[in-house]
Parts: sequence; C-alpha cells; structure tokens
Amino acid sequence: MLTLKPLFALLLVSSLFWTAHSNNARIERQDIEVSAKVDTSWVDSVFYSLTPRERIAQLFFVSAYSKDTNIEKNIDALVKTENIGGLIFFQGTPFNQAKLTNYYQSKAKTPILISIDGEWGVAMRLDSVIKYPYQMTLGAIQNEDLIYDMGCRIGEQCNRLGIHLNYAPVVDVNNNSNNPVINFRSFGEDKYNVANKGISYMRGMQSKNVLASVKHFPGHGDTDADSHHSLPILPFNKKRLDSLEIYPFARLFKAGVKTAMVGHLEIPLLDSNKNVASSISKNIVKKILIDSLKFNGLILTDALNMNGVAKFNKPGQLEVKALLAGNDILLCPEKVSVAIDSIEKAIKDSVLMQSDIDYRCKKVLEAKYWAGLNKMKAIDLKNITSDLNKPENYLLLRKLYEAAATVLINKQNTLPIKQVDTLCIAALSIGEKESPAFQKMLNNYSPMTNILLQNEDFKNNKKSIKDTLIGNNLVIIGLHCKSTKASKNYGISAETVAFIDSLANVKNVIMAVMGNPYVLKSFKNIKSLKGLIVGYQNEEIDQEVMAQVIFGAVKVNGRLPVSVSDDYPVGFGLDLEEVIRFKYTIPEEVGIASIDLKRIDSIALNGIDKKAYPGCQILVAKDGKVIYNKCFGFHTYSVETPVRLTDLYDIASVTKLAATTLSVMMLDNQKKINTDDYLSKYITLPNNTSLYETDLKSMLSHIARLTPWIPFYKDYFLVSDSVRNTIVSKVPKQGFTLRIADSMYVSNAYRDSVYSQIFHSKLLHKDEYKYSDLGFYLLKEVVENKTGKTLDNYASDNYYKTLGLTTICFNPIDKFEKNRIIPTEDDKIFRKQLIQGYVHDQGAALLGGVSGHAGLFSNANDLAIIMQMLLNNGTYGGTRFFDEDIMKKYNKRHYESLGNRRGLGFDKPAIGGGGPVSELASDKSFGHSGFTGTLVWADPEENLVYIFLSNRVYPDVENNKLRDMNIRTEIQKTIYEAIQKGKINKEGF
Repeated sequence: MLTLKPLFALLLVSSLFWTAHSNNARIERQDIEVSAKVDTSWVDSVFYSLTPRERIAQLFFVSAYSKDTNIEKNIDALVKTENIGGLIFFQGTPFNQAKLTNYYQSKAKTPILISIDGEWGVAMRLDSVIKYPYQMTLGAIQNEDLIYDMGCRIGEQCNRLGIHLNYAPVVDVNNNSNNPVINFRSFGEDKYNVANKGISYMRGMQSKNVLASVKHFPGHGDTDADSHHSLPILPFNKKRLDSLEIYPFARLFKAGVKTAMVGHLEIPLLDSNKNVASSISKNIVKKILIDSLKFNGLILTDALNMNGVAKFNKPGQLEVKALLAGNDILLCPEKVSVAIDSIEKAIKDSVLMQSDIDYRCKKVLEAKYWAGLNKMKAIDLKNITSDLNKPENYLLLRKLYEAAATVLINKQNTLPIKQVDTLCIAALSIGEKESPAFQKMLNNYSPMTNILLQNEDFKNNKKSIKDTLIGNNLVIIGLHCKSTKASKNYGISAETVAFIDSLANVKNVIMAVMGNPYVLKSFKNIKSLKGLIVGYQNEEIDQEVMAQVIFGAVKVNGRLPVSVSDDYPVGFGLDLEEVIRFKYTIPEEVGIASIDLKRIDSIALNGIDKKAYPGCQILVAKDGKVIYNKCFGFHTYSVETPVRLTDLYDIASVTKLAATTLSVMMLDNQKKINTDDYLSKYITLPNNTSLYETDLKSMLSHIARLTPWIPFYKDYFLVSDSVRNTIVSKVPKQGFTLRIADSMYVSNAYRDSVYSQIFHSKLLHKDEYKYSDLGFYLLKEVVENKTGKTLDNYASDNYYKTLGLTTICFNPIDKFEKNRIIPTEDDKIFRKQLIQGYVHDQGAALLGGVSGHAGLFSNANDLAIIMQMLLNNGTYGGTRFFDEDIMKKYNKRHYESLGNRRGLGFDKPAIGGGGPVSELASDKSFGHSGFTGTLVWADPEENLVYIFLSNRVYPDVENNKLRDMNIRTEIQKTIYEAIQKGKINKEGF
C-alpha cells in the first residue's frame, strides 16, 4: 500500500522552471509538492467510532438540492441511519444550501464532506452568485496568475458555503470540436496549456483548503458522445493516451491535486470487456491511475446515475465494481442502502476485503481533516449572498474576460477604432431581442445606428437588411451565440453565417464573437473581415469588454485555446495596445471600494425626495476609468419617464466651458487669436460702445467690468400682445426662422436687439471679479468671425465628432426624440409653455438656441469625455486637440491678486479652497456649473472627473434646494473621501 501522509500535504511552496517543448515551442511548468505531516489522531478517533457498515457509508456521496429549505426525507434518513460520508449539492440558492447544510451537519454522527460540481464557481449550481468564465475562456488567458486568483476566489466562496470539495478543474484535452459534453468546459486542445491552467486553478482552490478534483480521467476530450446519455468509446491505445489525454492529469498529480474523478469511457485497447466504463475498470483505475501514475489521492467515480455506466449495471452491483476497480468515493449512487447491502455481501463473500473499506474510509476521513471538518462550525446565514458577491470578485471577473479577449483579424490596423469622425457606423447585434450590453457600451464611444436581428431575419430579408446599411462605411457585428451546443452551431443559423460572409465582401465589417470560437468553423469568408475578435461567452461583462476592445479601452493579448481553421490554429492571436479613451469598470479597479461610493446614491435620492430636482445623472471617472455612472429619478415630478443615461440635460452655463472656451483654446493654439488682444480686433463694434478696450482674457476671467445679466426679452415680451405679435410668429416664415419653443418663432431682427443692448450696456465702475454672461455672447462672435463657422458647427467639427460624443449639441429638438430630452422650466411668463428641447436661457433662445454662454445639451458621459480630454492636457482617443501649454494657460488664475478665483473660461475653487466645490478639491482643479442644476469638474491631482446633471429649475426657477442642501458638493466630498480611504487601505495605515 502507498503511504497516506503525502496525500493531503499542504501545498507550501512551488518551484517554477521552464522547459521548451518540441514543434510548437510550448513551455511546461514543472511543479514540486512539499509534504507536511498530518495529525491523524482525529482521523483515528473518528474511524474507531464507526461500525463496519458506517465505514462503507463514508464512501457514499449523495445528490442534494437546495431549491427550497425542505428537508429531503431520503437524505435525512441516509444521514441519520447510514451516516453517509458526503453530499453533492446541485441546483438551488446560497441561503437554502447553507441552511440545509447546517441541518444535515447537525444530524450527522460524523461530519459530512460537502461538495459541489462548480467548474465556473458555485454559480454553476446556485443562483444569485457571480459566474466565473468557462474553462475555454480561461484557456485564452496568458497570465496564469489570474487563473490562480480565480481558484482562490472560488475557494473562498466554497468556504463561505461550507463546501469542502469542488469537482474542478476539467483537464480533458478538447481536441474534438464536436464534443457534445466537454467542449467549452475544457481549457482547450493544447495539453500544455490545459495542464498549466489546471494547476493554477487547483492551487488557488486548495490554498483555501478546498479539495480540487481533476476530471475526467483518463480524458473525455476526444469524444463525440455524452457519457450522461451513453458510453463514449475511445479507440486509443495507451501510448496515445499517455502522450495526450493523460498528460495534464499526470502534471496535476505531481503538483498535488487532492482528488481525481474517473470518467465513464469505454477504451477497448485498455479494457477489452464490452460496455465496461473506465470508472469501473481495474485495468484503468488500479493499474494506470494508481500503480503507473502513482496517484494516492482520493479517487472518485463520475456520477453513478449517468447512463454511460448505469444502463449496463444494476445498483449495488455497480458500486461493488467501482470499489474493486480502485475507487474511493462512490458519487451519486441511485440506491444507497441497496449498494451498502451489496458491499457488505461482497465482503462476506470475500469479493471485497474489509481492510480495503477501512483504507478508503481513512482516506475520506483524512480529506475531511484536511478540509477542516475536525473544527466544524455552523455556517453563518447572515449576508451570505452578498459575501459571495464581493466587488473584488467582480473586478477579477472583468480582468479574466479582458485577458481572454482574442483578436484574430486586424487589417490596416482597423482595431482599435481611432478616427470616429470619419465613420458612419452601424452596430448590428444578432441573437439578442433587447438592446444588449454590447451595443450600449459601443454607444459610449461614438454615434451609431443600432440594429437588432434574429437568425430567422436572414432567411428572406437579406437584401432589405443590406439596404439599411448602404449609408454606413463601417458595420460592427455582435454575434451573440445563444447556445453552448455544437449540434446547434452555438445558436447561429446557416443563413446568418451566409449573410455575414457576403456582407464582408461589400462592407468594412468588424465582428465580435460572443460565444464559442468553434462557431467560426462555419464561416467561409471570415478572412474578408476588417476585424475579428473572440470573446468566448455571451455574458454581459464579456459583451462590455468586447465593445471596449473595439475602441481601444482594453489591452488585448489573448490566444486561441482551440483551432478554428488552418489560418487560425490553437495559440493564434494578435496583440492590441490601449488607446487613451475611457474604460468603463468598477471602483475597485482604481483602488476605491464600491461601498464607499454608495453614499452618492443616498444623497441623490434624498435630493429627489426633498424635491430639489426630479432626477439627475451622476458620473465619476478616476485615472481615465469611469467607475460610477448612474441616473436617478424621473424627467418630472409626475414620475412617468425615468431618467436614462442616454437622456440629454440642458447644461446651461457649462456651455461656456464645453463650447466657447474649447473653441477659443483651439484658435489660441493655432495662433489665430491672442487673448491679450482687444475685442475690437476680432469683431466690429459700434462707435458709441465702451467695449473698445475690453480684452479677451478679461472676458474669459469675468473681470471685464461687464454687466452680469440683461433680461433681453422683457422690453418686448412682457408688454401688450399687439407688440408681442410683431416679433413672434406661430409658424416659420420669412424673417421669422429662429424657433424658441413649440409653435414660436422670433423675428430674426431680434438678434440685433440683443447685441445692441450688450454693446450699449454700461461697464461697472472698477476692475473686480463679477460673473457675467455678456462676455461669452461676444466670444461666440469672435469664434464665428475667425472661423467662418457658427459656434455650434465649429465646436462639433473640431471637438464633438472627433471625440465621438453622441449627445452633446445645440437645439436637440431637431436631432433627438423629445422623450430623450429632460424638460426644464414650466415658463409662465416668456414662452408660456413647458420648455423641453429648447434652451432654458432666454437670451440664448432669442439667438436661435446657439450662444456662447448657454444652449448646449448633453448627457453626463459626453461631458466627462470632454473633461478627461482636458485632464489629458488636450489629447484623447489618439488625437491631440491643443498643446499642453494651452491647458496650463487656461487653468491658471491670471487675476488672483484681485481676488479672482477663475482661470480663462474655467471656474476654480475659491482662493484658499472650497467655494463652488468641495474644499477637498485641489487648487489645480477646474470646471463649471450651470443655472439649471449642473456641475462638471476635473482635478489633475487625482486624475478625477465628476459630472452632476439635473433639472432643478423644473417646474420653477425659484427652487434653490439643490444649492441650499449642498448636494453637488456633498457628492464631490464623498468621492474624495472614498479616494482617500482607498489610499489608506492600500498603504495599510
């Protein structure tokens, strides 16, 4: 007999050295297990407390379910009367399983070893739990430390649920693409990759004292039958098995895996008996697994209720054969008491020896000791689901999908997409009935047309679908594989494949495959694609990652774990570097705990509850990563239309920054203007104005002695209807083309009245900081005179399109559905209607909705991109908009000696801190606020962007609760406190 002591030794250290391998220059990690002594006193005391029948029962692991908390009578009886050794839990919930585990453990004479078949974590069997990637997805990852980390996380989940054994990893080498049962459950077809990944996964779990079980010995990868339903035949000899199928198992045995599961496979060249599964074959279990490979860990049968073995053997007879073959644990037997009776009879008839049972029983007890069952305590049911779903687990999940992403085609460096302003994109998602995460994420990076199609749509509508794409010079296809079965071609029809093949001949097409890479075997023309990415699964996070890969927010170095064609063999993949664009992730990626940002939710909801505003959007980006992007409330207090992330807010005076200042900065960078010049150099002024010696710098800094505000509409609109009717028309007509509200067009001549009032306004008596809109009316004229373009077109052509902004614009009523535009004031005086889709500011409205001080609409995401570009000192998405020196100039206080906190066009904290923003914002920070209830702010010291958008002026501009409650600054303070807490946690003090 082999010694037991090394069997359950703790894995203390690993040595790594690398050896080059034959044709494909693969590298093999050699692993050395260091043994440690195990205290067997507990094992011996428990063993001697068992009756001979109970020692047999310790070898039985029975199926259990946790769909509810009802005690299964059969299991209850087996625990109480037979004292079975283990349970394997299947479908259910975490809470129910934990509660049932506590119950069964409380009734057991001997602690029960709890197990689960959780290849991608406990979520394989339990709902409401984070689902880690399939093993084929993991097979694409080049950083095996991530696989180890995943094993650790799964081990922690098992610890929390009182699970001691997980039937993972699968180390079957999947070299048969038609394999109906392993396939995506395998790390792939390269035996070295399979072994290395399997070792990492195993070690992670066992580092948390969770027994790993390598399966399905001697290898279920090259089969075209499913052992759940029939007995697959492997026509291979031992030489082939040793060189390929068994290789990963041998590596994991050497590395210290604690248990091994034997599959139900018929291998005639190893056991000539007909219909004898490997799981009950002495030639395979005893002679190869134990004697030849020297494996002395726990040996388990695959489930004995599977047809691959059950249809050829009766209950009782089957379990005796399994023990005779050399197995230690009998998994999922159909009739436990019958089987125990049969084993007792076999012992009595000397077919089995009691010493064999005792040996196996002690192995099971040693495993229980190793897993901590000698110090068993009840599972704490409180917060169990949230504990299983820690934010750190989601961060790892994102890292795994990012690391798995594999680029197969990248013609002319199409990927990542850079110059979005040259593209007219259609995003075509095939297989999803509702807007998928893939399309939603794509829409963060560029305007595009979103199209949803099903497989059946390609049967008779190919031409009409192509016709809808005529105007697009780039088509991004998201191929959403809705099945994991090769027999169903992973949910993709032949008609769909044919359509994509033909489309690639006439259009620039990038395709992202969110599903099994084997689906690519169906395509005949994939080499005509401009770009091809494989994401391996159709999970929401994977979809988000695929979209971010396309736009360069994620670095790519994944490699195919399987071959999909001669052109794209196993190991193939192209690297992609990141482009400076936003990445959308979770706070933990930048060292912030998600829970520390939860107070933002509370503050925002409290504002809605107190009627400071009907709804809002809030975005936070740190280190170029969007870590918080949420919306709250409704368009109005009627609680009918919820705010969406894609909805547009009137951003009021933020226009000064996001349109006018940006435009002036670009012209300054191009030496087309000089901010020290007088206004009169750039626009024609009337003779009797006092603005001749007003310079651009003073206007940008609000120190030009300009009147703060002029109510341009009052003289004409707040008089008799007869006068009003001379300047307003209900329909557009000659001389009345400036629309200011529904069925309301103002005389074009009114523009001259607005500027006449500005030109003839009196200057304030002394040089001091006095916030004024008027300078930005005039700066708009400067931009337009120098460029020959209107401000809206200049800003769009030079910034918004290049940045890929999807919502920001003037006059959104002409561009978006009205239900996407948040209403502002219910105007009872000027326009006498609810203002929705038209600029709230009266002066901007009278100029046709485009002005230098107000008029822009946007969502939070677009504004965040602008602020990040400014944080990057003028660069974003691979484009430089202006030089770093320009940013330094505009973010500087030029009149600080006069008590002016402002930069050029940018607001800044009060001198000494605080002011319009949190006192925690650095002196280098900058931004702007808006009258409608908006704030955009960036801080270079923390590489931080903060956006708050609301319609606090609905329905009445007199509502100042947003300001009085300090909602915007309280949220900002929360962000800084979360950052600081994250730094303290990281540094450990």
